Amino acid sequence: MIRRQIIEIHKPFSAPEHHSAIEQYKYIALDEDGLVHIALRMNMVNWINQDPINNVAFVMDRRRETAPCVVEESPAGNYYLKTRPDGIIADNLLSLPRF
Repeated sequence: MIRRQIIEIHKPFSAPEHHSAIEQYKYIALDEDGLVHIALRMNMVNWINQDPINNVAFVMDRRRETAPCVVEESPAGNYYLKTRPDGIIADNLLSLPRF
């Protein structure tokens, strides 16, 4: 299994918060080189789709609760990541700091 912990997100500044997609993810490549990287949305989507069983992106909150990310398709046909709903708002992608 290859795990990437998403630690920050980047959204466009010009669009309203609720109408803009996450453009980039800052993550720690836990099982690769252990360094912090930045990936474009489609690069992360493609990485997960290559091997959805073994390529795992996730979010961790302050209490060390984790939520895995899954690939979704919008009605317009755009692919994006979202966390699996678990009732804990603190481990959602939109709860992460911005860069």
